[in-house]
Amino acid sequence: MKDLHYCENMKLVDAWYEHVEGCCILNLNRVATEIDLQENHYLEEVGQIIETIAIKVRYCPYCGKKVDGASTSLSPSFVHYDFSKW
Repeated sequence: MKDLHYCENMKLVDAWYEHVEGCCILNLNRVATEIDLQENHYLEEVGQIIETIAIKVRYCPYCGKKVDGASTSLSPSFVHYDFSKW
């Protein structure tokens, strides 16, 4: 898979871009910390994905550069997945 955009500001978070059906999608994962494990008995280990959000984008929100292959027309939308209660 070709990297659509690399942003130095994203290197410390679990985030990546992908191209889906003509749109560029920014995917962000929230992963469990030790505190999350203490507060939520459904979580099993540090680093487990708690939430994922997928957002249609044209520009990187971290550096402002246009993402390769981003469509000129964009209908704002997002998808949120909450895995903390499984």
